[in-house]
Amino acid sequence: MKFLVFTSDYKPRAGGIAQHCYNVARGLENHGDEALVLTVKKPGWRDFDRLQTFKTRRIADVPCLRNIVFMFCIVRLYIKHRFDFIYSGITRPCAELSFLVSLLLPVKSVIAVHGYEVAFSDTTVRGKIKYALRFVRTFVYNHSYKIIAVSNYTKQKLVESGVRPEKIEVVPNGVDTTVFHPGEKHTAIIDKHNLGARKIILTVGTLTERKGHELVIKALPEVLQHIPDAVYLVPGAGAKERELKNLAAKLNLQDRVIFLGYVPKEDLIKLYNTCDVFVMVSKISGSSVEGFGIVYLEANACGKPVLAGRLGGVVDAVVDGETGVLVNPENPKEVAAGLIKLLKDQALARRLGRKGHARVQNEFSRDRLVSGMVENLKVMS
Repeated sequence: MKFLVFTSDYKPRAGGIAQHCYNVARGLENHGDEALVLTVKKPGWRDFDRLQTFKTRRIADVPCLRNIVFMFCIVRLYIKHRFDFIYSGITRPCAELSFLVSLLLPVKSVIAVHGYEVAFSDTTVRGKIKYALRFVRTFVYNHSYKIIAVSNYTKQKLVESGVRPEKIEVVPNGVDTTVFHPGEKHTAIIDKHNLGARKIILTVGTLTERKGHELVIKALPEVLQHIPDAVYLVPGAGAKERELKNLAAKLNLQDRVIFLGYVPKEDLIKLYNTCDVFVMVSKISGSSVEGFGIVYLEANACGKPVLAGRLGGVVDAVVDGETGVLVNPENPKEVAAGLIKLLKDQALARRLGRKGHARVQNEFSRDRLVSGMVENLKVMS
């Protein structure tokens, strides 16, 4: 089977959707199918594409012309490669353009839905516009060949918005277990930041309101009363970076909250294996919600226990009491209590880490999930 993986959000850009689309392309190749990627140019794209075994076609990311060029490229690529499916990794504009293409060409449109697409807010102008135009997305979803929802939460929200349940297949995001696996703590990281034998807390995510870094920082003073040697590592960048640094300074935590800046994806494995506990207490921010949370599985794949917010699709990614601990993502005291519990009870932390690792290996490896999706599409065809 031949797939065109079509996305405007793709590596080497960081982020869950970019990683999802790359994992699908890699998984298709490993399954024995043919994958071709159509996306936009991003800094570092030449070096990244050169390392891949599948073909990637990129266009300049010029907003006023991008969609027209995308349509032209899809037609040209179809004439040359005759792909069977267009796998849209993001709804706007890719799923909408794929729907138009499916009216013109004998290809089937498969759409990945992550969660934010069906979360609406009436508190912002953008949120109000999104809500008013929700019928357009519902129409596109209902006239697609198949929708791949990354969690049961996302499926539920799709059905509530009017999408027919039979259109939806739940296929969680998968982890490349050849990359993310248990390993030793990295002495280079420990030495660089003078961490010594400190207990290390880690969050991996863009520095935005939704990812919940603020709650962890607010919880840290109480954590330090019980775990005096705890330290919080924060890789990444984002709109909240200055505000988070100011909060850490206000709470006199400058030496306990270490902002690492941009960290390449290939180096995240070192951070996962160096930390003692992974935490990300995602919350709803406007119309943005965590549809799944691949970082929880990446941490579990490295044998680490995780602390997460009981919200959205996170409950599909983290099994409370089995692979991690779920707390109220709006309550710093619950966040602090969860971190103290995982940092003090080493036997519990090891048990959660082991079960999390086994679960990823058995249920969430990238190739296993992609092969399941492909076999489902073959049956339908």
